[in-house]
Amino acid sequence: MHASRVGPRLYTRSARFIRRLASTSLPQDGNAVPLPRPLLLTLERKVGREAGSDEELWRSGAFGAGVVPDLPPATTLRQLAAQALRLPGGHVAQSPTTAPPATCRAPAGLTPQQPPGCITVRSVAAQLRSREDLRRRMAAAVAGSEGHPPAQALLLLSGGHPVRTLPIVPHFLGNSLSMLRDAGTARSRGELPADTRLWAVANPGSETLRRLAAKVEAGASTVLTQPPLLWRRSREWMERAAENGLTHRARIVLGVPLITSRSNLEFWLFLIGAGAGDEEAAQLLADFPASQDAEGVRAWNADLIRRTLDLPGVGGLHVMPLTKRARQLTQGFLQDGTLPKSCPGVEA
Repeated sequence: MHASRVGPRLYTRSARFIRRLASTSLPQDGNAVPLPRPLLLTLERKVGREAGSDEELWRSGAFGAGVVPDLPPATTLRQLAAQALRLPGGHVAQSPTTAPPATCRAPAGLTPQQPPGCITVRSVAAQLRSREDLRRRMAAAVAGSEGHPPAQALLLLSGGHPVRTLPIVPHFLGNSLSMLRDAGTARSRGELPADTRLWAVANPGSETLRRLAAKVEAGASTVLTQPPLLWRRSREWMERAAENGLTHRARIVLGVPLITSRSNLEFWLFLIGAGAGDEEAAQLLADFPASQDAEGVRAWNADLIRRTLDLPGVGGLHVMPLTKRARQLTQGFLQDGTLPKSCPGVEA
């Protein structure tokens, strides 16, 4: 065929192909799902009497961020109840993502070190506090306090004070949404460093997508979640979050507890809101291996990690090794690659 005829046809077809490619491959609005982002691995730090027991993990270079809770988290329902009775005002240190206000100091002589490329995240909980008190606590966290280095990010949450569960009361108290907005305002006014990152929490087993979207809209760039133990609900939650563009607008970092016994699993199921009649939770407990079955426990946790990494839109894992045995499991998973290390230079 004559070249003068081929040229225009080829040009026309190429132009049509490019237009189709652009219309299908490029984000057209806020709901478009982009390519997978680099993974962020974060570590729940130990505080109180156990501060420093996780230093080997922290210095491994595997983690991009360390999240400092406000109180040593409980690992059993009995410990949780004891903390509720013992702490001033009935504060309950329910979990790494629902911890109450900072009251613990690092042991004398311990100077926390921050590995290169890592950031420190400090929790600030609303509880029953005034907005002014919360602003002061945010400022103290980014300045460095309680034996910890300055925080580059704030994990803002409502908290687990029992009074917050009473009818109507939450309407008169600050919450994670109001704290995110106040922190954003403080940042714009220069009261917090301009590069302070704002983090929030979510529970895939019970939280609505509308609530998650509100936190992202209020300024949360990273969202730590409770463990996706209730698998069917958690998978549907992540699928919908990805479909609605929320995993593009914020980094969703899924919680991964290293569970070493049925009682520990029962504790975590309680935290994520699995009721006594929940069939999926009951089956999970029934299938968990005996604590003395070390290989079975390891395989169970490895499977949880792999399945969590396979969820759509996952932006990272928040590792919560709350016991010595859990920390040993974590070391092994980092060494054999079951737990992928945080990507170098990833934006936390």
